[in-house]
Amino acid sequence: MSVNSSVTNNEIPKININDNTEETQPKDKVTRFKVPSIATNSRNDPYKEKSNATPMIIQQPGCSTLSPNPRGGGLAKLSGARQKVRLAPGHSALDWNDLNKKIQMDKSRSNELLYGLQELFTDETQFNILKRINSDNVDTVVKLKQYNIPCYLLHPPLRINEQLLKCHQKNEHEFWTIIHGNVYCIGSYMEFHPGGTDVLTHYGERFVDVGFWFNKFHRWVNYEKLLQNCYIGKFVKDK
Repeated sequence: MSVNSSVTNNEIPKININDNTEETQPKDKVTRFKVPSIATNSRNDPYKEKSNATPMIIQQPGCSTLSPNPRGGGLAKLSGARQKVRLAPGHSALDWNDLNKKIQMDKSRSNELLYGLQELFTDETQFNILKRINSDNVDTVVKLKQYNIPCYLLHPPLRINEQLLKCHQKNEHEFWTIIHGNVYCIGSYMEFHPGGTDVLTHYGERFVDVGFWFNKFHRWVNYEKLLQNCYIGKFVKDK
């Protein structure tokens, strides 16, 4: 037990029982309520839960159909359960672009990617349907049948109804679908699709027009340019 030696005339010496010097300054008052922090409320944070539920996928190099990543690092967040698949060699976005350039430069390859197109003329039932829904659009049918003009250059465009559409959803190779009222043969694009073939056939078969789902996964993509050589015509309802 020690006694403070520095004592003035009117001061009472302070005794330190633990033989340690006590701080003479008053302690800060303890707040009655805890200030909420991010850490204490993280389990109730909907934004954290949402981010944890969102899958992280690796963006394919040179792929224009996956969402651009603002932070860099090759990662992209996508909503929903969409998954990226491993593409075969020679099936990147750049390869798809090169293929389309070669087709446009070679007239003999016109409509090469439109699997099942000639069946519209060779199958009697389909040809009768085609003539009926294009009764006031005969010139387009003639230009396509006789001169094989690329479908995206036909004006007015070829008309396709749901009955013809279903005739050309046989398999992944010959698969026609609708995007915002436009009919495309996406069978040739299947192996180039970063999300795989299953997601394309799934939405293409379940929904008449897959424009909503295309915007959900690929709203930044110019589908008219990407699928230009896959374009067949306009979707119309039966008369």
